[in-house]
Amino acid sequence: MSLGKRLVQSAQKESALGRPLPLEASASEALTSGATVSARASFADADKYTKLTEKIQVSLEGANTSRGPTPQERAERFAQGATYLSESLQYVETDAGGMATVRSTPETMSGRRSAYFEAQIKNDEVTLQRFQPSERGPGRTSVPFPLSDDILSRVVEDAANVLKPRRDRS
Repeated sequence: MSLGKRLVQSAQKESALGRPLPLEASASEALTSGATVSARASFADADKYTKLTEKIQVSLEGANTSRGPTPQERAERFAQGATYLSESLQYVETDAGGMATVRSTPETMSGRRSAYFEAQIKNDEVTLQRFQPSERGPGRTSVPFPLSDDILSRVVEDAANVLKPRRDRS
């Protein structure tokens, strides 16, 4: 079973057990290279088929990422693959610390101060959130976004695949 489906099952189990909100779910997968890829997500609410998602974080542990793709290459590949989100993603920049950023493209957003997706991508981690710009000047607030179980699973799989060593990709 895929990492994304395991995370969805974990979220469904937490919801069925009546855990208090926000729900936290996690899953991991051992890779043939000896590394482990893990996914964690927090949800503001959940029903049988949809999760009001606050944050998705996928990380890779125990792999040598120094010879693999750069964070920018990983970010561009993630943006190209995540076409099922409600807004297209586009590579924005890589900071001095080596973290790449992708965001919703303005042409797929509804207005100037629209909420937008943002993914932060390092060699060993992908984090996806949605932000609402402040109405009064600079700043932003993290806002939950709805994802069906199928889309949640796909996001996790795509994030995991940009992190995995080449021989472990599905």
